[in-house]
Amino acid sequence: LIFQGGDQAAALKKNMDRFMGVAFGSMLGTLTVGTCGSLVGYFGWYGSSVLFLVIYFALEILALYIYFGSPSFFYVGLMFSCFFATSALRPIDDILALGKSDYQNILSQLMAILIATLMDILADKSL
Repeated sequence: LIFQGGDQAAALKKNMDRFMGVAFGSMLGTLTVGTCGSLVGYFGWYGSSVLFLVIYFALEILALYIYFGSPSFFYVGLMFSCFFATSALRPIDDILALGKSDYQNILSQLMAILIATLMDILADKSL
């Protein structure tokens, strides 16, 4: 995602789209698992699992619809779909250690975007 000439604003927009997809996908995946896991007492394992699958497939279909249908937000839809699936479908052992890995992932993506933006500014010969 390093700027290679042309429109610098387009590179910055793509970096911001990347961050939105990663952040929303990771956080909604964690919230989906946490919400459905906390409702096991009310709905039981079967009801909670069905609720999780309905929410999961609804959000994945929405993200893929955005990816294939929106010319300006397709990259957000793609990144959301990938990181939502990664966050929501992790093994049970990883769910017990929730939180920290998601925040580290989002922080590393933010740092990558800041470095890429800095490189875009430094590499732009028109400034």
